[in-house]
Order: sequence, then structure tokens, then C-alpha cells
Amino acid sequence: SHQFSHQDYLGNQMDYTTSGTVQIIHQQLFASIPLMFALRKNGFAWNIGVRVQTAIYQAGKQYLYNPIITAHYPAYGVSITNELITGIVEEDQLSNKIDIPAIDIECLAATEIGYEYAINRSNAIGVMAYFNAGVLGTRTKATNTPVISVAPIIDSSNPVPAVSVHDAYHSLLSSYTPLQFGIKVYYAFNLTK
Repeated sequence: SHQFSHQDYLGNQMDYTTSGTVQIIHQQLFASIPLMFALRKNGFAWNIGVRVQTAIYQAGKQYLYNPIITAHYPAYGVSITNELITGIVEEDQLSNKIDIPAIDIECLAATEIGYEYAINRSNAIGVMAYFNAGVLGTRTKATNTPVISVAPIIDSSNPVPAVSVHDAYHSLLSSYTPLQFGIKVYYAFNLTK
């Protein structure tokens, strides 16, 4: 939740509290360069080191659930929630695309363990379980902009304030630490004879 204050057209202070549940879906296609030590014995393989990766493509969408806007008028001792005078989040503001920067370089601690089956003297098929955890990235600081913000009421003939829904990805996230795990199947070949 966020809290902020405005003055209305009469000079009265209005204290706002806005809250809601935000879900962000972040899609990413990335390229990575592993810098790893490899230990191999009798087909078993273990790799450990770091992985540097950058996004080639990123897209995101934000969903806002249960938005609540509460306005408190200290001069009158009155609080109002989700009424026209407090401002209301419109239906088309509940889901929005978010702008995720294209360049984001990350360094991850990486380990892989698995088995390689030799096909001949230089080629092999392998199966590896992997785990990568982010340790360093180029994310910027959070802007701390309220996800739901309400503009001041400036006109007595239209006492309905404008409501804006901002990007929670940039407003709230001060760090982004990827955690990747899974299983990979690969074909390894050696071009030297």
C-alpha cells in the first residue's frame, strides 16, 4: 500500500491510502555465456562457475486485483473508500503492458550435474540438472511511485479525481535476482581429430 496527501480546491487536506494485489508476468529470451570448470569421470559430469546473461527480448504484463482507494479528510474526521469522490480504478486499468528495459546484464552463480553417454571417441549425449542463482545485475533503483495514484481535485463542478495505475515493475522492484533450474539434454561434439 502507498500513502500520500493532496489539497483540494478549498485547501482541505486529503490523505490517501491506495492498495491492491499486483501480478507481473515477465517473459524473457536471453543469451548467456557460461564460464565454468568441468569435472568428468566415468560418464558423470559436474560443472561449476558463473554464467553471464543478457536479455535479447523482454515483455511484461501487469494485472491489478482488488484495488482499494481510501480518502481521509482530517478536517471532518471522515474516511471514504472506493467512491466517486475518492477516485475509482477503471476496468481497463486492471491489466496493462509494462515497459521492461531491453538491456539488463546479469551474473549468476551456476552449477550443473549429470551424465554424458559417449557415442564414439569425440561425441556424446548428455543430460544435466542445472541451477543458476543471480548474484549481480544492472537493475536500477525503484522509483517508489504509488502503483495507484490519485490526482488532486481542482474543480468543484467535477469532484471526481483522476486515477492513474503505474508500472509496479519499476515502482516497487529495487532488485531483480533470477533463479533458474531445470533439466537440459544436449549433444556434445568435438571437431578436433
